[in-house]
Amino acid sequence: MGLLTNLAIAPERRRTGLGRALCEWCEAGAAQWSLPGLMLQVEEENNDARALYSRCGFDELFQEENGRALRPCPGKQTLVSALLLTQNAALLEEVPSTIVTMAKEVQVGGDAG
Repeated sequence: MGLLTNLAIAPERRRTGLGRALCEWCEAGAAQWSLPGLMLQVEEENNDARALYSRCGFDELFQEENGRALRPCPGKQTLVSALLLTQNAALLEEVPSTIVTMAKEVQVGGDAG
């Protein structure tokens, strides 16, 4: 099983087909490597990403409630600087989050998408 992690699209590039293209590229790679499927996790409140993954054929497996996520503190720094400077804990805050695990079967030897 392949695991998609850290798939992110810059806000100005969203809704341009780039997210779908990345998912299809990953699926093609998984098929080439004879992996039986792909799995990912997304925050429940990220409706746009969840809708994209559903359109790409991912099905929800389960939700982990009472999870935790790290987010940049409002007004502190940009997301990039917060992630690059994680030794400065004041830039990040831990927040409650519901994580949704999604997966899809990959057609080994077939066309992805």
